[in-house]
Amino acid sequence: MEAKVRKIDVMIRPARLEDWPAMSELNIAAGRAAWEHILPAEFLDNRRPPDRWREAIVDGLHVVLVAEVDGAVAGFAHLRRSEDADARADTGELDSFYVHPDFWGRGVGRELLATAVQHLAEMGFREATLWTAELNHRPRRVYENAGWALDGEFRVRSLGGREFVELRYRIETIEG
Repeated sequence: MEAKVRKIDVMIRPARLEDWPAMSELNIAAGRAAWEHILPAEFLDNRRPPDRWREAIVDGLHVVLVAEVDGAVAGFAHLRRSEDADARADTGELDSFYVHPDFWGRGVGRELLATAVQHLAEMGFREATLWTAELNHRPRRVYENAGWALDGEFRVRSLGGREFVELRYRIETIEG
């Protein structure tokens, strides 16, 4: 007998500076749960989210969205213009996308991702890209189910003393 997951109400809103501590904790929890097969445990236990995410909340150049469930930050997405060398002026990027593991499989990520694509379109981008680790299987399924597709580009990254391959996904925005 399959257990039913209670449907939860998700509110997506712009991030506020006071969300930063919860976003930071969420990022660490998600990293530990999702990357243990990619990065060393010591690195995951000692890493801290980059300050650029906190700065993006207030810089006016980027959009940071928060998924809120029952008043708590359950996920966030950081949107910006793509910085890839081959990006056109009308290409945005889902720079960062995290959902707390307590909310995996409950629709928070799907709703946050759909809202992020809508915001990218509203920002004037006709298409958007994102990068994720080749071995990051769970989020890759989420992206693919939402219509994102591999575009053939990859890069090698190094974190925590380990090298891994990242793949690039692309999607056309609705209104862009």
